[in-house]
Amino acid sequence: MAASTNIVSEKSKQTHSQSQHEKTTTTNQPAPSSSPGRTVKQFANFTNHGIGLEKTLRLVQALAQVGAEVLVDTDEELAKRCAIAKGQLALSRRYFRFFKFFECFERVTALLSTTGQNDSIHTTLELGKWSCLGIYLVMEDLTIVRSLFYCFTFCRISARSLDAMGVYSTSWSDWVLLEAHKFWFCALSLSLLGSLWMLLVADKKASASKSSPWLKRIIIDGCDLLIPGSMVGWIAVSPLVVAMSMVASTLLAAQDIWTQAQVGVRQ
Repeated sequence: MAASTNIVSEKSKQTHSQSQHEKTTTTNQPAPSSSPGRTVKQFANFTNHGIGLEKTLRLVQALAQVGAEVLVDTDEELAKRCAIAKGQLALSRRYFRFFKFFECFERVTALLSTTGQNDSIHTTLELGKWSCLGIYLVMEDLTIVRSLFYCFTFCRISARSLDAMGVYSTSWSDWVLLEAHKFWFCALSLSLLGSLWMLLVADKKASASKSSPWLKRIIIDGCDLLIPGSMVGWIAVSPLVVAMSMVASTLLAAQDIWTQAQVGVRQ
């Protein structure tokens, strides 16, 4: 009995010694950290995502407009180059949303089929939002062969009307594009009202974590509202403020898209 007790005791000591050694080895191993390669991979996932690439171009476009506004009084030639880059990037982004109006009208159809099942006020605001956004995109598509280049006007250099694709010019495209921005303004305004309704009325008892998406949406829509508002003359604001708000809204919107891009790759 004493011999068996000694054997069990020795085994316990050996097991305890091995576990201590494993703990020491594990503790001494360096913790995994975010390497530059991992960051590059995440950025690649983001830019390979269609919406992620569009947001990247939008950010560069906004920065180019900021550069054009800041440099106009000190380096006019560089300001012109920034303005041209801004115009080309704006045109390239229009191809990404050329058929986006289908998604807008599909959402309208889905909302109409669920009328009466959800919050009627929020549903009505969403119907108006997606309808106006779809109309805006259709009208913008009609003018893609000729785009009014406002960058030079913003930079106080010289206003020029350029044929965006070099295909065909019409006498009504400028008017249609201006009216399209009015529908975009209405869509953003309805989106703001819908987010405020969900934040202050529908979800007023929700926790802070549930309210944060609505707050972010309000900030993004509020910043973007300056773009069509200044375009149609309903909001008096400088082009530099518009560009800075565009940078802010793009960075905020890109956060969720960044996460979606990484999740999509893992799946």
